[in-house]
Amino acid sequence: MSFTRTIALTILSLGLACSAPAQDVDLVHHGDLLDVDVLGGLEFDWRGRINPEGFIDGLDGVSEPIPALCRPVSDVAKDIARAYSKFLRNPETVVKIVDKSARPVALIDGAIATPSRLQLNRWPTLREVIVLGGGITGEANGEIEIFRPGNASCGGKDNSPETLSIPVKSLLSGAADANPRIRHGDLITIKRADIIYVVGGVVNPGQISSRETTTLSKVIAASGGLAENAGSARVSVTRREGDSVKTTEYDLAKIVKKVVDDPILKAFDVVEVGRKGTAKQRYQPPDAEAPRPAFPLRVVD
Repeated sequence: MSFTRTIALTILSLGLACSAPAQDVDLVHHGDLLDVDVLGGLEFDWRGRINPEGFIDGLDGVSEPIPALCRPVSDVAKDIARAYSKFLRNPETVVKIVDKSARPVALIDGAIATPSRLQLNRWPTLREVIVLGGGITGEANGEIEIFRPGNASCGGKDNSPETLSIPVKSLLSGAADANPRIRHGDLITIKRADIIYVVGGVVNPGQISSRETTTLSKVIAASGGLAENAGSARVSVTRREGDSVKTTEYDLAKIVKKVVDDPILKAFDVVEVGRKGTAKQRYQPPDAEAPRPAFPLRVVD
């Protein structure tokens, strides 16, 4: 069984055993389509969405916008009735949310099998959305970060932005506070370990996932050491810095003898060991900022 599938099944079994409080479904969110019904007449009825500041404006005969964002529809209805009472006798007003599909989507990205956008018809747990994404991959560094934008989910005390940091081991152990409900607009990142590429004259060329600070000599050792066809102890490290790419040469023999410092590597560095009779290829590091294809949209009912 693969690492990813094992993690996904473990999280699923824990998720079925634990529960968390459901959200208040009556709060008004950005994107909601509202229906305002003034009983007894049609001329004052209204249908629309709140403005970017979170108010209902454009009600016939009402000059002041009505605050609605992150408020219960019953409270919004009372405020509208109060505004109409200035020229209507004992108005009865009903406010309903008739469409919630345009609420901000959540997103899960990083060391997850299938990064996805999530249209939430309810608030699932973190475990649930990880299982929906196919499970955590072997590139994970052990941390999950959830960024919660302000006024997107109406779940916090003052709806201000917040960031949650959750250790994967706490989630797997079943800790209740490590399995929050995922809300509208949440950005979930399963943080990746640093990926370093090792090519050329080593026993096992490929990529190394490092969950802590690592050095040039350590990644070469992790790649099986120098191969028999290694050209020399001259090793190059190619690094992308913004829009530029820089290559630096190192003498591995001097590093091993501690004559010079062992350089610290960064994510996406390409380490190339020369091979006898072959010119170095000068591989280019990947561009972490390059545009990515749109994530699939999943509906969570």
